Amino acid sequence: ESVALDRHPLEAMIGPPTTSRVTLARRWILAHVLPQPDLVVVLMAPAEVLHRRKPEHGLEEVRAKRARYLELAHQRGYPVVDTTAAPTEVVAAIERAIHERRATRR
Repeated sequence: ESVALDRHPLEAMIGPPTTSRVTLARRWILAHVLPQPDLVVVLMAPAEVLHRRKPEHGLEEVRAKRARYLELAHQRGYPVVDTTAAPTEVVAAIERAIHERRATRR
């Protein structure tokens, strides 16, 4: 059985830097207590493209968040898919990631 989500509490780990004990505790709980997904595929586009899609966030903020997503993907070995490719290529890359994950779980 598969479930696809466009958001997961794991994202709390990529919040902006903070020294707030409450925020740090919340991030730790969300990242460690909740069930971890079997697979995370990070869909990525250039910061300028993301900014055009959501202009309410400043370009530097988008760049910083994008960098945190990429760092999380790198640290955890999550595949990153370039969403500026043709839609068929994006879907194929996501399908490959799913099939590769399923193959390693057998």
